[in-house]
Amino acid sequence: MLTSGDPAPTITATNQHGESVTVEFNTPAVMYFYPKDFTGGCTIEANDFQSVLPEFREVGIDVYGVSMDTVNSHAEFAEEEDIIFDLLADPDGDIAAAFGLDTTGGYIDRRTFTLAESEVISVYDPAMADPSGHAREVLTDMRNNYGRGGWGIFITIKLGVFHLSGSESPNPEIDSPAQGDTVVCVCIVVISCRLSLSCEYCELRYEHSKRNRMV
Repeated sequence: MLTSGDPAPTITATNQHGESVTVEFNTPAVMYFYPKDFTGGCTIEANDFQSVLPEFREVGIDVYGVSMDTVNSHAEFAEEEDIIFDLLADPDGDIAAAFGLDTTGGYIDRRTFTLAESEVISVYDPAMADPSGHAREVLTDMRNNYGRGGWGIFITIKLGVFHLSGSESPNPEIDSPAQGDTVVCVCIVVISCRLSLSCEYCELRYEHSKRNRMV
């Protein structure tokens, strides 16, 4: 089974609308595998993801559900449960195999992968019988990883005016302000690839994490 840091496969499958969908996972995505349409736990999970889908989309994260059911089964399931994200049909288990999942029983065990930048970010093993709350857990984790602004490049300029009391500059190459000086501080925050920059007087920082660790 693929794990965090593994390259993400490119997959092509047919969704519940009969459309061919190709996913390369260049941008953040959730791909959850489930055993079978219309079963109790799978219905709970699908509704769970559907209920928070607007929040996933708000931060630029795509959601895909995958099982070994047929396109027709997915279409009926999606219509009955009002599922609007893509349910991908994998009757031969090709997508499951690309993720290293077992299909010998004729179904796929419940697993969820989060992916971005063509890599696996994390893997979840939700409860088979009752995965309630799982979608919210995944959403929260991805928000923490990618920030609230979405995955695109967003530049926020923060302007602050500080009345300093003679504290030393965190950068030795920059003169410390004298006591009582007023300093106008402009911080540029770039939310892209989890990058954050701020100026010297706001604790000069460079943070760039990949796969949930500092590099």
